[in-house]
Amino acid sequence: MKATICFDVDGVLADFTGAMLEVVNRVCGASYTHEDVMQFEFTEALKLTREQTHAVHVEISAPGFAAGLCELPAGIDAVRKLRATGHTIRFVTSPWDSSPTWKVERESWLIACFPWARDVVFAHDKSGVGGHLLIDDKPESCFGWWQKGRNALLVDQPWNRSVIVPHRVQLDHLVSAASCYLRSCVNPG
Repeated sequence: MKATICFDVDGVLADFTGAMLEVVNRVCGASYTHEDVMQFEFTEALKLTREQTHAVHVEISAPGFAAGLCELPAGIDAVRKLRATGHTIRFVTSPWDSSPTWKVERESWLIACFPWARDVVFAHDKSGVGGHLLIDDKPESCFGWWQKGRNALLVDQPWNRSVIVPHRVQLDHLVSAASCYLRSCVNPG
């Protein structure tokens, strides 16, 4: 069965955390790594002060930040391979509300990676977005799908490892995990 697979972007296809850590380390004079981000809300995970948080948010909100994110090659490859097998790909991403250019930059970034990308949904709550499978790094997004009896795979990242979930996958195993999951578990969504 061909399915609609919903891919989150940050933490699955784009390295938001790497770019964010460059900003945090410059602002704070620190040397944090991905492994230091042990919860999704990075300002809490890194114990940033109010002033540091503000300075970091200003830089992340600035034009060019979203456009400059590096690709996560395993996630990019998974999208291409799953699309090549006939699945429909939908990108479901949370906007950075304080950035006036985030949405345009995100769409441009996706089109640069996937020239066919036109199905982009911006949503803080992804539980209402249609599809057969969600692939995301945020536990709350996956739980929103699971609570509605829908299929989701949580992409393993340091910030979600303390959360017990029914389906977790490494980025470099996305294609096999999604394919196996869709063969055995597809519920039209």
